[in-house]
Amino acid sequence: MYKSILAQLEFTIQNITPKISEIDRLSEEDIPDDVIYRIRLQLIRGKELVDKCSNAGCCNLWKSQKYYKKLQELDDSLRRLITVDLQVKVALDVIRISTEMKEWCRIWDQKNQMDVHGDGRGWIFNVSGSKVLGISFLD
Repeated sequence: MYKSILAQLEFTIQNITPKISEIDRLSEEDIPDDVIYRIRLQLIRGKELVDKCSNAGCCNLWKSQKYYKKLQELDDSLRRLITVDLQVKVALDVIRISTEMKEWCRIWDQKNQMDVHGDGRGWIFNVSGSKVLGISFLD
């Protein structure tokens, strides 16, 4: 049982660490994200504990039980952070993006209404739609 939780936690840490690092790298927020920070902290602690447990072996029953409990607590903590806290963060991010998109659509609709009324301002998009040529609607 000790070896199985150790292997499971080691696998989780190896697979999640690069993804969390990528999320952190791609994040454009100026303020560090609390959820990502806590996950990274647990991953660091987990790596240290897995290394310590791997080197300790499981010959000593007392050490095995002591480490098993720590491994189990760390595994539970990581699971909670990922399944609950990270999912809440994702939901919040989606709502923020949706709200921002609605605002951009509102501005766009206002701009199109102005064009319909003949103020002469027009829009030209390149093929990908990523660049607006001409007068900005935020002027």
